[in-house]
Amino acid sequence: KDGRMDQLPGVANFASSAAAAINDAGDIIGTGDNRAFAIRAIDQQLIDLNAIGGFSTSQAVAINSSGQVGGQATAAGGQPTAFVYDGNQFITMPPLAAFAQSMVNDLNDTGLVVGEADGRGFLLNLRQGSLIDFNSRGGFATSTAVGINNAGQILGVGDNQPFLYDAKT
Repeated sequence: KDGRMDQLPGVANFASSAAAAINDAGDIIGTGDNRAFAIRAIDQQLIDLNAIGGFSTSQAVAINSSGQVGGQATAAGGQPTAFVYDGNQFITMPPLAAFAQSMVNDLNDTGLVVGEADGRGFLLNLRQGSLIDFNSRGGFATSTAVGINNAGQILGVGDNQPFLYDAKT
């Protein structure tokens, strides 16, 4: 604020932590000691997403303007799984259940989520439950979707080459 640099509230409790993203409201997400966290701008409260979800490890990597958080979490004895947290609950993503490992890399304000599952980039529409596999769509052996904007444009990498996919067309 006003040219000052302040430590984020609550992160001093972690031995190691990193912030990953901030939305326009000032909500911040990150990971500390392998635990995803969110800091709400309205009250500067640190929320331990790991504890809410009952995970053994987690990381938060993306946040949209409504405060939905995306990342990856692992339950005890389980595989790393993509998650979206909407401020009240973790949203399940049934289309990703068939994959051993999955990760959300980004999400936009319209309910579109992108990431990677077992080396396959994906676009998941949370509202409709529909899934696009970029390996199949683009003929790739491996791919990942790394970012999405509110216009539905998706940036990804397939077979070590960048691609742009327009979800609106």
